[in-house]
Amino acid sequence: AAEQLHQQRRDSALLTTVPLLREALAVHPMSWSAWLQLGTAYWALAQTPTHLPQQNYTYLLTALAALDQARFYQQGSFGAGIDVVRSQTYRDLGRLLGEQYGDVPHAIEYLEKSKALDPDEPQLYYLLGSAYSTQHDYPRALANTQRSLALRPGNRETQENLAVIYQKYATADPSQRPLLPQAERLLQQVQAANRALPDNDPRKLPNMRRTLGLLSINYALQGNAARQAATDQELAALAAPPVLAAPAPAPQ
Repeated sequence: AAEQLHQQRRDSALLTTVPLLREALAVHPMSWSAWLQLGTAYWALAQTPTHLPQQNYTYLLTALAALDQARFYQQGSFGAGIDVVRSQTYRDLGRLLGEQYGDVPHAIEYLEKSKALDPDEPQLYYLLGSAYSTQHDYPRALANTQRSLALRPGNRETQENLAVIYQKYATADPSQRPLLPQAERLLQQVQAANRALPDNDPRKLPNMRRTLGLLSINYALQGNAARQAATDQELAALAAPPVLAAPAPAPQ
């Protein structure tokens, strides 16, 4: 509730700022800084998850148009700073089109534009890897996901996604079966990180179940029936309700 109230206050402040910036641009239409502030305001408005996808899509397109104007008028040393926000806007457009609308080809187009502007953003490579994987373009999926992991070593989500891509690639192309042991090692690392989470962390149990499920698939693909059976047994134990201790007898 507190986070939602903060978002509402932030959005209200941004929506108050936008008309003022447009008034400033009516007076100074070549002010790159005003265009940058306008684009950044619209980009920030698109970060509210409670908005409808179409609303955030409109905000992002409007942000991009303003940021393109800022870049046009600022050709000096501040241009690189503008490109960082443009890259974030392209990235968020790609994510929105892929996740909310299932338009993966256009999502990839926007994400590649983002990468051209900011080639060191790990989440961008993660999104590109996922997008190429849905298109069954596993070489590009691997290249981007491996780059994401290189930029943030040990990231659990990226390790797991890379393992999934290894397994999909090995399934689609038998010549890639040597990738399966690599996927297994990654998933074991992820599961170790899952086990290290505090017991009261709500992510721990679902994370462990998901990773065990992927390990079971991996052992099935490798033809390791014994390891698959042991993994399935561990998964079943996590799915079972906890055994409650019998109540102590009432005092006589």
